[in-house]
Amino acid sequence: MLRQHAQQLADAGAAMLVFELISSALARELTPQLSIPVIGIAAGAACSGQVLVLHDLLGLALGPLPRFVRDFMCEGGGIVRLALDAQRAQAVGLSRELRGVAAAVQGGACDWPALEAAAMAALRAAGWLPDCVAVRRQADGAAPAPPDARAAREPLVVLAAATLGTTRLIDNLEIPCAASPATTP
Repeated sequence: MLRQHAQQLADAGAAMLVFELISSALARELTPQLSIPVIGIAAGAACSGQVLVLHDLLGLALGPLPRFVRDFMCEGGGIVRLALDAQRAQAVGLSRELRGVAAAVQGGACDWPALEAAAMAALRAAGWLPDCVAVRRQADGAAPAPPDARAAREPLVVLAAATLGTTRLIDNLEIPCAASPATTP
């Protein structure tokens, strides 16, 4: 009866058929006989295409997997492993922003709030949830006053804390003081 109904649907102009939970032998027999694609759900690999439930495919199902589900992610360690690897690859972005702020300070920039805001915006744009980016004095952690071009600048540090995925990262980068014109040989 299924053979007859499938052919009648194809003859009536159906764009495709979906076979769910039929034997793989029957799907293998019917698929080449029909002039339209046959999509299988637990109907074997001989169909024109298959529907796979995303949670099953990625290994995220809470219960036992149906016997026909293949773990496509096992070679890569699963979707969680891939996500963690992607986070590790992005983690250098926090250090990159710190280096950018430090380079700007060493280049003479002294609008600390603007530098901090720009770094926070760049982190947000890259998918981070930044808590803070701050330029501070190394000696006491206080916000520095704008540097006086006539005196040696004090040593500074750029601090940052941000969350990427489920991981919170905290980093800092020392900014060495520039030599004052009076002490330069």
